[in-house]
Amino acid sequence: MDDQGNEPATPRRRVEPGSLADVGSIGDRLAADAIAGMSISYWGLVPVEDVFLIAAMDDVVSPSAGFELVSSYLGHLVETGDYSAATVEKVATLLARFVRYLDARYEIEDIRDVEQCHALEFVGAPSLGDELRVPRERTKANRRWALDVFFRTLRGLDLYDGDPLLDVQREVREAVNSRPLLDTEIERCRKHSPARWGDTLGPVRLALAEAMAATSESAAVVVSDYDAETSRLWLPGSPSRLRGRWVPLLPAQIESIEQRLSDIGASHPLTPLARDPSKPERAETICVALRKNLARAGLTLRVDPRVRPSSIRAWGARRLYDETGDLEEVRRCLGVRNLDTARRIIGLAPPDPEVPPSHRRPR
Repeated sequence: MDDQGNEPATPRRRVEPGSLADVGSIGDRLAADAIAGMSISYWGLVPVEDVFLIAAMDDVVSPSAGFELVSSYLGHLVETGDYSAATVEKVATLLARFVRYLDARYEIEDIRDVEQCHALEFVGAPSLGDELRVPRERTKANRRWALDVFFRTLRGLDLYDGDPLLDVQREVREAVNSRPLLDTEIERCRKHSPARWGDTLGPVRLALAEAMAATSESAAVVVSDYDAETSRLWLPGSPSRLRGRWVPLLPAQIESIEQRLSDIGASHPLTPLARDPSKPERAETICVALRKNLARAGLTLRVDPRVRPSSIRAWGARRLYDETGDLEEVRRCLGVRNLDTARRIIGLAPPDPEVPPSHRRPR
């Protein structure tokens, strides 16, 4: 420790160019950690300039070494803004499973020896749980997507030729739109929002969703975004999808926020409201929490496939529309950029097309 009692910073491990064996061992460890569910950073282990130097070597590249090189390269793209950190972590977790699958089923020493049959077997491999079960189409689609990223990156590094997923027929999933919850369903969600006695995190997550916050916004809301004097909340939006805006709060939502503030004793204005300050949680964590809240309330996909975490946000928007009849205000509070999107979220039918007089119609 230093004079202020701080822990010394952990130096970044640098893999020297050409040390492919070390890269492979790091890949093995990362794959094992990802399977075990550990929270780790997949980038920064191999500097990006070394990735290209190692890739240029005319040597055997094991699947684990390929995994580490691709993860490090994608991590560099996070720093440049081309990929989000959540996307890279999801890709890396799925690729770690692929590497472990190859290691358990085959003795493949060089990533160039991976063929289409290996990729397809992994895509359709049974999911683990209490019992082996056929993976859902969404799971298979996620695995295909991760492998597409993997082999596309390897091709860019000149470490792989061809595409093992080329000409693979993909099943088309029927899109199912979510629906707004009913008032009675929201009451059930509020009743079951605490995961345990005294929990204030679950209720505030539900309150933010009711206030029309997307899960990505809920993860970013902090103490200073709440204005107690005007009973409003600032939702920060997102650069490409949602606009920042003030939204009004209902008494039940204010109560949940006030209880959360009392619980965490937040004196710092940047303390997150809907996240555990001690954990690096992301939007996916809040989405999973809302899904569990719905399940405790008896609202699951098996009961109604149109009930999703977004159904809570849609309830807030529909309630506002029923109260005001102002679709423009609904669009503003949702943060979306056009009325058609707002209309779809709250379940309104599209407007009837304008019918011109008979002499204006095409003959």
